[in-house]
Amino acid sequence: MVDTKLQSLVERLEKAVERAEANAAGGGGGAPAGGSVGAVPKLVREYIAAMEPKIAASKAAAATLGNSYITNATNDFCEILVQQAVWMVAKGKFTKPSEGDLKALMRLMSEKAAEAARVKDREMKSPPNMMQAIADSFYLFQWVVCLNDNVLVDQIKEYYDMIPHFANKVIMKKR
Repeated sequence: MVDTKLQSLVERLEKAVERAEANAAGGGGGAPAGGSVGAVPKLVREYIAAMEPKIAASKAAAATLGNSYITNATNDFCEILVQQAVWMVAKGKFTKPSEGDLKALMRLMSEKAAEAARVKDREMKSPPNMMQAIADSFYLFQWVVCLNDNVLVDQIKEYYDMIPHFANKVIMKKR
């Protein structure tokens, strides 16, 4: 289901871009801001192809735990992955995403991360270490606002290194 949903979003976005390009070529004035660049880059298609089975596997694994808090947080995380894939397709089609697009993507990520942290802190039936590992993983999505390549590498490494602390407690069965 996730595979088809993601593919459907990509296809709809590509159709919208084709219509905008046709309007621009026909003088209809419907050209996208920034101008079109062309087909979706190979790297973006590879990312989407690699993420689809991982999203499905993550959702299936969360469902087997039988904890609605974990299932909801995992679904939120996967929603952000899908949104980033759609965003990358759009970025591949146009020369520059708008500042509003970046803000919308960051707002969605922030809302989902805050919800995971709220559940961990306030819902006594939620497994705290699992919820904290999920909440920490949302920070990885902040790469879209980093403008400096050197800072990006350091920042992502730091965010990535935050995840194992609580994830290891889960693995060691400390709830």
